[in-house]
Amino acid sequence: FSDKRSPTVSFIHKNLSANDICKLLAKENICAWDGHFYAKKAIEILKLDKVGGVTRLGISCYNSIEEIDKTIEVISTI
Repeated sequence: FSDKRSPTVSFIHKNLSANDICKLLAKENICAWDGHFYAKKAIEILKLDKVGGVTRLGISCYNSIEEIDKTIEVISTI
């Protein structure tokens, strides 16, 4: 582990596509991305390509604790 890396998390939703999740997060001014993120074969094997891949979020030094808490809160309501 390196302290120079930015933590990221990828996830899926049972009923919504990755793009749908990104749009809902965008309405709350939370930036997220959807897709395969160069793990195309893994996404295909997991059949996640059928739902647009995964939703990915990254946290960096410019994110505040409040922003992270808000993101967790918003995701928990989706």
